Amino acid sequence: MLFKKKSSLLNSHILHLAFSLVGTVDSGRETTVIPNMTAFEDLLCNLEVWRDAPGDLHKSLYEHFHELITESSEQKANLRILRELEMVTRLLMMLRDPCLSASTVRLLCNLLRTLLHSTQRSGDILRFGQFMVSTLPRPSVSEKLLNLKRETDMSESSGPLDETALLIHNVCLRNRCLHILHLMTYQNSKNVNVPFCEELARVLGLDWVLLFLQRQLHPTTVVLGLQLLTVLLSCPTLMQRFREASHNGGWLTETDLVLQNRTTVLLGFNVSAPNNKGGSSQSIKAEVYQVPGFQQLQWLMCQHVKVPDINFLLLAMLMGRPVTRIPCGLQFSLDNIWSFLFGVPPGQSVMSQGDINFELVVVLLAMVRVVLNQPRAKDS
Repeated sequence: MLFKKKSSLLNSHILHLAFSLVGTVDSGRETTVIPNMTAFEDLLCNLEVWRDAPGDLHKSLYEHFHELITESSEQKANLRILRELEMVTRLLMMLRDPCLSASTVRLLCNLLRTLLHSTQRSGDILRFGQFMVSTLPRPSVSEKLLNLKRETDMSESSGPLDETALLIHNVCLRNRCLHILHLMTYQNSKNVNVPFCEELARVLGLDWVLLFLQRQLHPTTVVLGLQLLTVLLSCPTLMQRFREASHNGGWLTETDLVLQNRTTVLLGFNVSAPNNKGGSSQSIKAEVYQVPGFQQLQWLMCQHVKVPDINFLLLAMLMGRPVTRIPCGLQFSLDNIWSFLFGVPPGQSVMSQGDINFELVVVLLAMVRVVLNQPRAKDS
């Protein structure tokens, strides 16, 4: 409470004194486990206090947290304590701030990735997924033409952000979160982390991934979302669930208060419609859960036929192959398709790759029909 009242007087010396009081000042010692959980929570885990302090004190605090769970000899114990203190939720609240520097955002994302890695806390995954949903724009707001290169300039400015700048901030933040999840779906550079993929689908539902393929979203978000879906559907059990539209809607868990209009906040973020002044409750159309996944994917992909990377990802999904990354500037040609899918030079024989996903054939044909029906530009 005293720190909060005197936040304008906080400095690096006071922060290091707080480290000493809670016993975590030197993460290189053998006794680097957090000795006093109550003191640690009261002095260091009120992140709003350190965020409002002068300078980059909050960044120093996040760096200390990162050392405790990555470099300490007791990193597993420290990781357990931070999870018990709901650190994922606390960090997500801070990550929403559009005035954070790019380096601080990267540090927060690294912390979140470590906290979520191999976690047994489904609530943390749920909150992370709901946080990502909170960055999505309304259907009437298009992100397609946003210039994401403006993010660097925004992080260096001290003034309030305009509406376009906030949209760019949300796109970049959402993309970083999608990248975190994509990295976590692999145990190493090649092997898919099947247990995590199944847990992600169980907690959030496979329809949650489709939220990031909507027509109004920035192409980079669509590519990252489809890349994540490609990895998830490389697991046979998840492919069947997606085909049957089972286990959908998990991301809406614990949102009853929002839907009944008793509150307009989900995880601290406004999720209500801006013009909803009547106080009427909202409802979920449960029949949407029953729409087969590939039918929804067809509707969505037909809105993105002009995004080149989508073609490579859909072909990889067609062959049941997860994708680690798409080479930058890869032209869509038969030779590049062969090398991308099979990892060998064009013309070199490959072993059988399993069954072809015929639902994806229908999706691809629907996209071809959209392309063929587009009006052609008149000759000058």
